[in-house]
Amino acid sequence: MKKSTAVLGSVASLIVLFYTLGCAYLWSQQTRFIFRPQRQITSTPADTGLSYEDVFIPVAGDSGGVEQVHAWWIPSATADGPTLLYLHGSALNISANVEHAKRYQSLGFSVMLLSYRGYGRSDGDFPSETKIYQDAEAAWQYLVTKREIAPDDIVIYGHSLGGAIAQLYGLKYSNEIRALVLIATGAKLKVPAARLAAYKEMISDRAAWRKYVEGIYNRIAPEVGQTAIEARIRIGPEVILNDFLCCDRFDILDMVHTIKLPTLVICGSQDEMTPVKFARYLSDKINGAALVIIEGASHWVFMEKPKEVNQAIEAFIAGLG
Repeated sequence: MKKSTAVLGSVASLIVLFYTLGCAYLWSQQTRFIFRPQRQITSTPADTGLSYEDVFIPVAGDSGGVEQVHAWWIPSATADGPTLLYLHGSALNISANVEHAKRYQSLGFSVMLLSYRGYGRSDGDFPSETKIYQDAEAAWQYLVTKREIAPDDIVIYGHSLGGAIAQLYGLKYSNEIRALVLIATGAKLKVPAARLAAYKEMISDRAAWRKYVEGIYNRIAPEVGQTAIEARIRIGPEVILNDFLCCDRFDILDMVHTIKLPTLVICGSQDEMTPVKFARYLSDKINGAALVIIEGASHWVFMEKPKEVNQAIEAFIAGLG
């Protein structure tokens, strides 16, 4: 009887141990089960009449293996055009940015659209700020080594979260890059706690999520905005929350003044996420930076006012000589 009791006690202890370990694993992995970035490729450059090349860039994975980062290389119509490394913002993958890339290609750029790990056809199941930075660095190395593009022929373009990454390029390669184009971003991207809480609440309230998404894209032309709306609704608030948490940890307020590159800062006058004061801080601290405020535009200024944004970028690049 004593032996049976001892056995039962050991079994009970093992059950408790496995339960505890299981709970610990679920806790450590909870965001991987919750957050699922956009995987579906809804369009390609070919859909807009552009020729392009699929590119897969190797990066070190978490387990010591190799993972692949996917990108599209869209060549310029002119042989001597500069290269634009396009770093998109939160949630959506590169297929949601095809129309924007086409506009920049029409300005004479070769465009490289990078899809961070966890998005689109890139490997990895969960994005993080560290991985996003690593992926961007791998793209840079690909351009200068594999494509043999001179660093001073590369313009780094970043919107929102992508703009944060672009600034890190500016810090690391301040004497090499041709220029930075920073759109709706800041040197610090602290997200208000109330906004983070709202996204958490919308995880269980999809009707509220749809209403929110439709509201933030109401200034965009229907032929572009509807695609973005449906994509954001489909991926849900979980992914946006994760990306905002990445943004929330970004802070180079005390370093941004060391960027010594030609820089264009663009912001919508009605941007509530990265308000005009963020843009003014960047233009004040980065020596010689040009600031363009687009009246009537919000955080998605490049979608709402594409003509004005294109004109600003074209004039800026022309002024570099």
